[in-house]
Amino acid sequence: MPKNVHIGKRFRQIRSELSLNQTEMGKLLKKKQRAISHYEYGRIPDQDSLKKLQSLGFSIDWLLSGVGEMHLKTSEIPLELDTMTFLDTLADGVLIIQDGVHKYANKAITHITGYSPEEHENIPLGNLTAPEMKDKLRRELRRIMKGEGAPALYKMEILCKDGSRKEVHADYMSIQYEGKPALLAILRDVTGHTPEKEEAFSETIKVLK
Repeated sequence: MPKNVHIGKRFRQIRSELSLNQTEMGKLLKKKQRAISHYEYGRIPDQDSLKKLQSLGFSIDWLLSGVGEMHLKTSEIPLELDTMTFLDTLADGVLIIQDGVHKYANKAITHITGYSPEEHENIPLGNLTAPEMKDKLRRELRRIMKGEGAPALYKMEILCKDGSRKEVHADYMSIQYEGKPALLAILRDVTGHTPEKEEAFSETIKVLK
């Protein structure tokens, strides 16, 4: 296996950043301690290890070549299976939007829109957006994708499966999904909302950010 002492040094820096010993690092990457030792002597980590480190926010380009910074920007961290499982436990609706269509919806979204998670897949974003808000929403989402910032919270109307309208609070953030830029949307039906529910929604946003 090819070795590079600089890769080994950077791998040790990542382990130090995580405050783990070799045994603990092995458990994290699901590798034996011997494999971790090899990595720290410069053996290139396997693909599973690299994907796990990337999901934790570490730059693979930096690890392998020293290019850029050790840590990825939040928007560059890919979502992995454990994260998707976590999204399904949330009480708030979550959508992943890519290339203008829904690519993922969690279970809670059904209570808001009336569509099942499976029905949401590949639905164009505009299908849920009230006509009078479509242009404004497109502009704002383009700004978010460009990293230009946006209001922390939108109040908007969506179109439900049964033809009714609901007012929701929506928060959007840019992410990487399956190796491509995407948007993560967190939605809450605010019909009959209370300050306590608003606080819970804010906590969901904090966790995902």
